[in-house]
Amino acid sequence: MIAIDGLALYNRNGSLKHMISKIRRDMNMFERYQHNRDLVAFINHFADPMRELPRGWETKFDRNGKQFFIDHTSKRTTFIDPRVPTEMPFLNPHKINPWQLRRRSRSAGEQDLAFANAPIPPPRPGPSGLSSRVLEVPTAYNDKVVAFLRQPNIMDILRERHPPVASSHALRDKVNAVRVEGTQALQALSHDIELTILLR
Repeated sequence: MIAIDGLALYNRNGSLKHMISKIRRDMNMFERYQHNRDLVAFINHFADPMRELPRGWETKFDRNGKQFFIDHTSKRTTFIDPRVPTEMPFLNPHKINPWQLRRRSRSAGEQDLAFANAPIPPPRPGPSGLSSRVLEVPTAYNDKVVAFLRQPNIMDILRERHPPVASSHALRDKVNAVRVEGTQALQALSHDIELTILLR
């Protein structure tokens, strides 16, 4: 339920959406916004307070009663809880509630930032004999992404471009969901940060 609270915060806070879209486009922007109260609250919605703090971490409260975290290894403090998961569970698009898929209407000229700036790498040649077959060229961007992910050697390509895909079962499951379900799964996963980073 905590993640639902994070989603609600994201949906009602325009400045938070703006910060996250900038961070998604350029990870270096996180340094600029990491102390923002709304961003910290959003990130901390995903932390698991039942887990122990990582080794070398400690938590304290400031004089206003706000919890902060101390990393004794790097000698830094932060308001961001270090117990935020690094792996996201696979979301089966067939089990997502329709209200989760609803989106606000976009303003004129606004794009889906999850895929707006992601370049499309050229397709790699498949096994011999496929070049003689004429492939249908998709026109919509999401169709191009799905076609890219449906290449027979896509996992090799993705491992080459993004080595963490080799060890992340959840990320491979998301890629396979898009390969099987097509644009519907891609749309359902459009706000998945891990998948977006992979497709950049």
